Amino acid sequence: MTVYEASASAGGMLLWGIPAYRLPKEILAYEVELIRRRGVRIILNCRIGRDKTIEELKSENAAVFISAGAHVSRKLGVPGEETPGVDFGVEFLRQAGSKGDKPHVGRHVLVIGGGNVAIDVARTALRLGAKQVEMVGPGEA
Repeated sequence: MTVYEASASAGGMLLWGIPAYRLPKEILAYEVELIRRRGVRIILNCRIGRDKTIEELKSENAAVFISAGAHVSRKLGVPGEETPGVDFGVEFLRQAGSKGDKPHVGRHVLVIGGGNVAIDVARTALRLGAKQVEMVGPGEA
């Protein structure tokens, strides 16, 4: 079995979307290694449709399973959500978890939402230096 991963590391949303304080990166790396040891090949930096076609996959394999990640935040559709300084949860968590530049947070952060991503964003903002984080539900903003 072969997994084609578009990014430079295996793990998908477990890697990019869940902060390390909830899922330590070493544990995830260990789990990915266990999968490799079971015989699964993981090919990194390979985007289907750009680096490899569906036709190639079909000709090389008896079956093809597409499990495309949806690593994007849901937008609210409210005026101003595209304003500079307004970030979206999944993208904020991805940037915070990357090895590169961390997202800038001000002293006071407002998080709109109430699910797991919103909680992770609030806790991550505090870890990045925010002094106060306030949360409101999408209908309260």
